Amino acid sequence: MIVLNVLLLVLCSIYPLVDGVGFRGFTFQGLEEPEPLKKDADKDVIEGWIIQPLDHFNYRDNRSWSMRYRENSVFLKKNGPILIMIGGEWEISNGFLQGGLMYEIGSKYGALMYYTEHRYYGKSKPTKDISTENLQYLNVDQALADLAYFIETKKKEKNLEKSTVIVFGGSYAGNMAAWARLKYPHLIQKAHFLEYYEVVTKSLGKYSEKCVEDVKIAFDLVEELLTAQDGPDKLKLYFNLCNVPNVKSPSDLGYLMNTLAEIFAATVQYDNVENGQTKIAALCNNMTAAHLGSPLQRLAHVVSKQDKCLDVNYNNFVKKYRNISWDSPAVQDMSELD
Repeated sequence: MIVLNVLLLVLCSIYPLVDGVGFRGFTFQGLEEPEPLKKDADKDVIEGWIIQPLDHFNYRDNRSWSMRYRENSVFLKKNGPILIMIGGEWEISNGFLQGGLMYEIGSKYGALMYYTEHRYYGKSKPTKDISTENLQYLNVDQALADLAYFIETKKKEKNLEKSTVIVFGGSYAGNMAAWARLKYPHLIQKAHFLEYYEVVTKSLGKYSEKCVEDVKIAFDLVEELLTAQDGPDKLKLYFNLCNVPNVKSPSDLGYLMNTLAEIFAATVQYDNVENGQTKIAALCNNMTAAHLGSPLQRLAHVVSKQDKCLDVNYNNFVKKYRNISWDSPAVQDMSELD
């Protein structure tokens, strides 16, 4: 059963996800970026490229590729710190080098600021296609090694060997920030990270403890229906699913539960004020609204789309990624951001 941190446990429950495939794939558009803090902020940011080894751990393999990054050095002072926003499963842009927490720290302490792009995302394409053979180089160890190589190279290039390095990240890149600090402590002095779904639960609870309670009840009811005789059919109706959930498929069940949990994770991650209230407030107001029915019906209200059924078939999700071309539908959403 789901207990205290309901959203955290949903993703680690009895419905395991298939290893190796991220639900966002190549289509995630990235973290919501802060507004620039000054006019003509784009002129402060330059785009650069650094040659990286394709395989950092095979010294017989001399293949290389060009990794993209963006740089803002307008505040740099002698021996100032190096601040790096780590790119995750998205295409980088200028936002975090023009506003937000890292920018404010950089302006205060005379820092050199970077935003690095993760291999296989945006314009950082290490291989000719995304075949299974080539995707063996898409893993966190290689990405962390890219970051370490980037830091070593830039410290020498900028004559900043004594500078403190602080890494920033959100979502998957938040994990990378913590892992990079652990794996390369000689290069990275500081990183901050908290378990994200615990943060989601606390964020909802700050607005309304009743919200957390009703979310827990709703997810418990989803689990109960998945084991009831006619429960999956009811879930299809409640959530406007394209098909009845396949309770014999751990992958389908994992995909379903992830889809439900992502509503809350994304709301907390991208919270801002819309129509006079925060997104968290709007979500919790729906989740605690008695006139919308039971907590399960309230969850269905915030998840389901009236004009389009919700596809939670894992095979359909994977099918999109079987096209190995960089021009495939799986990567088109990223290229359209250019």
